[in-house]
Amino acid sequence: MKLKDYFYELLRGNKSRIGLYFVLSMLFAGISSLIPLISGNFIDGLVYDPSFDMIITFSKTVVLLGFISIVSSYVLNIMKIKMQVDFGAAFNFRIIKHIQNLNLSFILQKNPVYISQRVNADSNVIVGFILNNISQTTISLLQFLIVLTYIFVTNQLLGGIILLLDFLYVILYFVVKKKIEKCKYQLKDSTALYSASLQTQLTKLKYIKASSLEELFHSNLEKALKILRIDVIRNQKLTYWVQSGEMIIFMIVQISLFFVGGIEIINKRMTVGEFTILLSYTSMLLSSTKYFATLSNAYLDAKVSMDRVNEFLQLKPLESGTETIESVESIEIVNINFGYNGPLITNFSYNFELGNIYCIKGDNGAGKTTILDLLDGFYYSDANGLIYINEIELNEINIEQYRKNNIAYHLQQSEILEGSFLEAVTYGVDSYEKSFLEYMIKGFGLERFNSEDVNAQTLSGGEKQKISLIRTILRNTQVILLDEPENGLDQKSRLFLAELLKLIQKNKIIIMVTHNDYIIECANEMLYM
Repeated sequence: MKLKDYFYELLRGNKSRIGLYFVLSMLFAGISSLIPLISGNFIDGLVYDPSFDMIITFSKTVVLLGFISIVSSYVLNIMKIKMQVDFGAAFNFRIIKHIQNLNLSFILQKNPVYISQRVNADSNVIVGFILNNISQTTISLLQFLIVLTYIFVTNQLLGGIILLLDFLYVILYFVVKKKIEKCKYQLKDSTALYSASLQTQLTKLKYIKASSLEELFHSNLEKALKILRIDVIRNQKLTYWVQSGEMIIFMIVQISLFFVGGIEIINKRMTVGEFTILLSYTSMLLSSTKYFATLSNAYLDAKVSMDRVNEFLQLKPLESGTETIESVESIEIVNINFGYNGPLITNFSYNFELGNIYCIKGDNGAGKTTILDLLDGFYYSDANGLIYINEIELNEINIEQYRKNNIAYHLQQSEILEGSFLEAVTYGVDSYEKSFLEYMIKGFGLERFNSEDVNAQTLSGGEKQKISLIRTILRNTQVILLDEPENGLDQKSRLFLAELLKLIQKNKIIIMVTHNDYIIECANEMLYM
């Protein structure tokens, strides 16, 4: 996607909001352009034909224009902030959604903190660039042309000098364009990497302290800072030299104005009022010129961000099928071969039938969890072999609907979202029997936490494990995958889990990886890897 493509897309979807913002911006710019002309005429009036009525008229005009300017400025700023938040969030979610649909193996190779910060920063830069310039480009162009015409009409020599210096300014930009673009890309990347490293110092604080890895993580942070420091200094040096060139050009314009304007006033070919108008409009012309220079830099910044976004958007997402499953009767694995960094699972085949509990056993690293991942649709596109659900190949099935309606997966590491205990055990569960939920809460010994006042995040690891198990089973899907469900459970809870699995197995396919003898005993079949 190119920057202009996203601009047109944004414009088509928000015509009324952007249109109103554009009209108000033009009104505000028009008022700003009138004030120097009114002020200059007022000065000439005071010098050549002063009157009290003229002062009253001028004062009323300035008050009216000032009031309109203040109100329109306030409305514009509020509109801009709202659009920045809305458009930025929508673009951010769109990129994240695309990344979520990529192959899981690609995502696991990246730093998630780095990705999220990079996406958020780049989407805000892109949206900010569009909103900042959607009306200002037209306004600055019109101001530039009108003011330059006025200066040429007033004094051709001065107009020619300013036009020549503007041309030199454009040349300066094109000379450094590529260097600026490369420098900004490197700075964005090193900033995101440093932010990710910095955040890791807190997100993994317990692990760092428990493993006595403070020095290693601090060293990684210092390396990221060193790279960032180099990129910041390089960017600052380049920015300084560009700004120095701007200042020299603008200084020559001002000297020319005072020199030529002063001579014209001495020779009585220009009034003081006309000179003040010329002075204000030249300042406005310089602002327009500087805006276009800033626009070029801002464009490069936004282009770099769009290039970084495209690195994700150009990655092909996993294709999902269209078939939906009403009821799962059987699952068949046929000659699956898969590995992360070499062969892990080789020519594995098995049939899973409704009403059975299956236990997968094997040494560490044998691929037990990977079998569960493949059954849930993860890494399937990277595997050789086939998986059938009711004789329908997994690639032909709508994987989102399959995960939502047909299969529930309890992971080794329990993920508990923010919220109360009741919200935690029912999150993502559309409907359930209250009595069955209370039965599981009591069986796992969690009655004292069954309250809206209990924050699930404050519970222990074992209690979070129980919450995850309850939520998995409460979803009432026909296929249940359990990866080491005994982790963190006390003996009583393990016995209850074995009893619970026997209770619900009649119309389900339950596949688990476990090392606990009590839970293993409830399995109908054993798989060895």
